[in-house]
Amino acid sequence: MISKSLYLKICAPLITVFGLVVVAILVYVPKITMESAVDSAIVTAISTVRQYKVIRKYYTNNVVKKVLAGSNMKPHSEHKGDATKIPLPATFIHDLSAEFTEQGIMNLKLYSELPFPNRSDRKLDQFGKEAWNTLKQDPGKVFSRMEKINGEEVMRVAIADTMSAEGCVNCHNSHPDTPKTDWKLGDLRGVLEVQVPIDGL
Repeated sequence: MISKSLYLKICAPLITVFGLVVVAILVYVPKITMESAVDSAIVTAISTVRQYKVIRKYYTNNVVKKVLAGSNMKPHSEHKGDATKIPLPATFIHDLSAEFTEQGIMNLKLYSELPFPNRSDRKLDQFGKEAWNTLKQDPGKVFSRMEKINGEEVMRVAIADTMSAEGCVNCHNSHPDTPKTDWKLGDLRGVLEVQVPIDGL
């Protein structure tokens, strides 16, 4: 029969190790889970922005160019209710984003420190300002931060929207309402931000 002291000598280390394992699980599992959710949110946001850029490029090349070449219609930011106007590529993204946000599909924003006059009342929040300044210095970066918005934990991920084609540069430099007339290829024109809820990941 095992004596009480021998029993304690055998079991005490096992209980201690078990306790340490439980503590480690309680401490590290939530941390690892959160890190995984953040990484997943960033990947999701980057993928979303890429999809938007592809959609806008398609719209520019297969709708706007054809309209300009073969009709009297004009791209314009104030197109709703006017049969002679179609959305500008950036307006198209704004409109599409608003539709998705309204339906609760996703929250995507396109903003700039140099907005057109019709959007001059939109002010960047602290995250937007920091994103703009960071991406202006390095357009290849991804600027992200977790914040609470309307009581919900979200990952805000911002990616540069640069002047990537001569047609965009020429259009922005010649537009009558442009806030800047010396755009060049590669310049930061705006920031595309996706907000991904962390709780849902």
